[in-house]
Parts: sequence; C-alpha cells; structure tokens
Amino acid sequence: MTRSRLLIAASAGVLATTLVLGNSSPAGAHRQAAVGTTGGAAAHDTHLGPTPTGVSVAPGQGGRIAFTRGGRLFVMGSDGSGAVDITPTCEAFEPAWSPDATMIAFIHRCGPSGTFDLAAVEPDGSNMVTLVATGTDEAQPAYSPDGDRIAYRSSDAGSADIYVANADGTDPVRLTSSPAVDDSPSWSPDGQQIAFDSDRSGSFDIFSVQSDGSDVTRLTSTPANDFFASWAPDGRRIAFDRGADIHWMSVPGGEVRRLTSDSASTMPEWSPDGTRLAFVQNGQVAVMNADGTGVTSLGDGSWPAWESLGGQGDASIWFLSDAHVDVGRKVSLAGWLSIPGASSAGRVVTVEARPPGGAFASIGTTTSELDGQFRFTSVPHETGTWTYRVTWSEEGATPATFQATIEARKRVAVVAVALSDQKLHYGQSARVTARMEDGPARAVVSIYGQPEGRARFLVDRGRVDRHGTRSTTVRPKAHTTYWAQFAPTRGWTGDRSRTVRVHVDAAWTARARGGYATAGRYRLYHYSRTCMSNPPQGCPQYLFTLHPKHPGARVEFRFEYHFRGRWRGTSSTGELGDRKRILAWTWYRDDRVLGVPLRMRVRFPGDDDHGAASSAWVYAKVTR
Repeated sequence: MTRSRLLIAASAGVLATTLVLGNSSPAGAHRQAAVGTTGGAAAHDTHLGPTPTGVSVAPGQGGRIAFTRGGRLFVMGSDGSGAVDITPTCEAFEPAWSPDATMIAFIHRCGPSGTFDLAAVEPDGSNMVTLVATGTDEAQPAYSPDGDRIAYRSSDAGSADIYVANADGTDPVRLTSSPAVDDSPSWSPDGQQIAFDSDRSGSFDIFSVQSDGSDVTRLTSTPANDFFASWAPDGRRIAFDRGADIHWMSVPGGEVRRLTSDSASTMPEWSPDGTRLAFVQNGQVAVMNADGTGVTSLGDGSWPAWESLGGQGDASIWFLSDAHVDVGRKVSLAGWLSIPGASSAGRVVTVEARPPGGAFASIGTTTSELDGQFRFTSVPHETGTWTYRVTWSEEGATPATFQATIEARKRVAVVAVALSDQKLHYGQSARVTARMEDGPARAVVSIYGQPEGRARFLVDRGRVDRHGTRSTTVRPKAHTTYWAQFAPTRGWTGDRSRTVRVHVDAAWTARARGGYATAGRYRLYHYSRTCMSNPPQGCPQYLFTLHPKHPGARVEFRFEYHFRGRWRGTSSTGELGDRKRILAWTWYRDDRVLGVPLRMRVRFPGDDDHGAASSAWVYAKVTR
C-alpha cells in the first residue's frame, strides 16, 4: 500500500450543544530639631524637602561676625551691617574670637614670600601681638572654651599637624603626628576634645582627638572630602563641608544632615547660641538657620567667625523632634536647657501641646539631667499639625521658652496580593491571597477582579487572619487581573496593591464517537462500504468540545495516519458557528484502510480573552 493508492479524507461539521535623637517613631521620618531662646516667641520652620536636614530654629542672639575680604580683616554685625576694616598688618586671614570676645586670633604675613604667623588683635584693630612664628606656615586658630589655650595647624615638624599652645602662644604642644594633612581644629564646648579634618585615610574626613593628644577617632568615612569641622555650642553636633555643601552630624551617633544643596558652600561656623550658622556661599559670607532655611547673604568675604557671648546672656532651651510622626503612636522627644554660668541639671521644664485647631494645654513637666537634657513623650491622637511648647522659668531668671511643630499623619498601610497559579486552563481554579504587609490588626481588605475588556467586580471582602492574610478561590472564565485594596481609616492611609494577572487558556474535551470497542487508545470501527455515502455511515468519528464557546472563531484540524513507521497527514481550517461542539469523521474508499492507525486533533489559536489550546489526539482503527 502506497500513499498514492490510499485515499483517506477528513471533513468537519458543526453540531448543536450548548522627634529625634532617640525618637521612638518609625525610622525614615525627616527629623527636625528646633532651638529657642529667651526674649520673645520662638520661630519654627519644619523642613519638608527631599534632603534630611535637622534643625529648625528661632533667631538666636547675634553678636558680631569677623571675616576676611581681599586679605583684610573685618568685623560686622550678624546682619551684615557696620562692617569695619580692623586689619593691623599686611595681610590677615582666618579670624577666631576669644571666648570673652576681647581678642581675635588670626594669621598674617607680609610680602608674597613670607610665611603665615599666628597673631591676635583687639576687635577694634588695636594692640596686635604675634603669638606663634616658627618660620613655617601656621593656620586656622581656635580658642579653647575657657580661653586659656589656642589650637592651630602648623607645619613646624614638616607635616601639617594640630598644635595647642597657651593663649599667649607659649608652650606649644604637637597633638597629632601624621604624614598626612591635619587641619581646621575646633574645640568641643567642654574643652575635652578637638575636631579636625585629615586625609590620613585617603580622602579628607572628620576626626577628633582628646585635648591631650590621645584617642584619635575617625568620625566620618566617605569617598567625599569632609572639611572645616565646627563644633556646635551644645556639643552634640559638628558642622562641616562635604562636597561644597554644609552638613552637620550628631555626636555621638554620626547621623548626618545636609543643609545646603548648591555645591558652593563651605567654612561653616556656629552662632554662639547654636541657632544659626555663618558660612561662605559663592564667595560671600552668609548666615542661615541651623536647618538650612533662611539663607541671607551678608556680602563678599570668607572665613566667618562668630563672636562669643562671653559666658553671659540668658538661658536657652530647644528640643529635637521628627518633622513627621504617625498618628496614634507615642513619640519620644529630647531637648536641652542651657543656663550660662550655672548648672542646667535638675531644672523643671514645663511641656504644653496644642492639637490641630485647638489651644495649648499642659501635658506635664520633666526634669533636666546632668547635662541639661530633658525628655518627654506624647501621643498625637489625630492627624494635622501639633505644636509643642517647652518653658523653663525660675524666680530671678529670665524665662526660656521654645515651641515647634510636628506633623502627625496617618500611618502608611501596605497591602499586597499573590496568586497560587498565573496560568490556568478554562475551568481550573486558583487561590488569590491578600496580605497586609503593614496595617492595623484584623484589617478589612477587599479583593477585586477584572476580566479582559470588562468591568471590575468584587471577589471577596473581609478581615485578615492573625497572620495578616485573607485568601479566596477563584475560577476565572477569561484572562483576569486581580488586586487587593485597603480602605483608609482614622489612623491609616488606604492602599491598593499591584495587580496580578491570570492567563486562561481555552480547553478542549475530545473523544471518539460510535465504534464497537476500544483496544488500548484506539476506538475500533467495523469496515463499512457506506462510509463514502452521503451522509457517510460507519466512518470513524471524532467529537471535540471547546470551552468556552467562541462563535465565529477559526480552528485548525490535523488528521494523520501511521504508514511506514511514521505519522503522516494533512491540516485544514474551519470556522465555528454559534456552537462549541465539532464533529469530524474520516472517509475511506476500500478495505486498504483496515488496520491503519488513524488520529485527529483540533487547535484553537487563542484570542483577546483566552490563550491557545490544542485538544488531545483521538485515535481510531477500522477492522473487519
């Protein structure tokens, strides 16, 4: 029997069927520190920009600012007014006030080939004295808090190191000894440590050393260069220049806050009350609040140095807090009281809170610790702006008060969704699971579905279990997208999960029809001489059912017979009517078909709603 002599045909028809250092609020909130002083209402300015900054301040007591311009030494008011040239010599740079504000240390030289020597002059430019002149360059003087000593950088030993001498320049002592550059000394307010910058680790970083030269400690460690350390009057912050922008870091802890973002700012210097910073921006002396707001240019110049209050003045009080807190959660706030000339320990501080749209009411008192630090807690129970006010007042002293705002906002809920299977055949089921990754206990979640090109519908709604999950079984009839939603509550924001999609392939059922018996996978048919009649009778028949029905869709038929060791055959296409069952049969002319293995299957190519699907093969043989 050859292929040319074997005539087997297939045909198809259609049949009918049917705050804060130590703050307890969540990590990641933008913190705000605020500072207030006596004598008037404290200002407050919450920084909400993209860069964490850190201190929102009330205007502090000013004093004067010394600075240099074109190699000349000037003194002006902290508002930039009344600048006076007090230069007593040829060239003068890098001024530093003594704690009692009676002297200004600086470096000077005469002639381009001269070296820089360390000198001091009275603020009116009189009575200049040379303090250190080693024949090498001295630079960047800084008086100790008690005024008895002065730190500076010198190259007397061949490398740039930090030295400390008596305030009159006698008995110099080398504190650091490194082949690298050690520069820009700044005393801690207690006089026990000196911060400085150094490139001993490659790039410039901020280091500290005990005032006796022991215990050198690295405070910053970044690929960027950190310069010009300036220790804050509270002893808890060090301002510095990183990448030509002003930053400060907490001490201890090392948390870094960025204050400027112009890549043109350097040489920070704290005001004596710690509420502001003087610095150089684009070649001009400027001042700003200690959170980076309120930048004011004071005119051309560099190396600003703020006059000390000389140990006098009124008490100051301030505290740190987060700019944002979660409503209903307890937040811990920490502040500091500073009383010049007296101990700040054991002082009673009154704390008041004003809710959104309400009035101030006392939430209690707290007592300052040995270092003047005090702490208090609060639970903002509604969203909006909360204002806190702290006050210290004792008989015979000018009261110190400060207030700042905190924005209480809803906690951010996070809901997710997952599928047990993302590809199904028509009629199969899957599990959709909603999970509250962050949200209230026993939250109510809704699961929605949306078939391709159709309206969404509610699949399930109810409370999550103790693990934060809720699951339901779905049996999608077409490609369907699912998501979960959590509706907003008093304390939580609403959230909608990302979507997940189930791909649904169409499905076929296939079987042989008629015949007299089954042998293995073959349905057996008696040979019939009427197979070629119209209608055919006794031919092998194949019944295919598509789920779901697709009226008008085109499908592909594949008929094959087994001959000389392999399957051979032909393909054809047909169009479905409005039914989903397809009856196909095989014609033959004579008995040469006897015993030849026959098979047929059908394929749906897929559409917008359903993926492609092929039926199983249906096998047949014709026998006597």
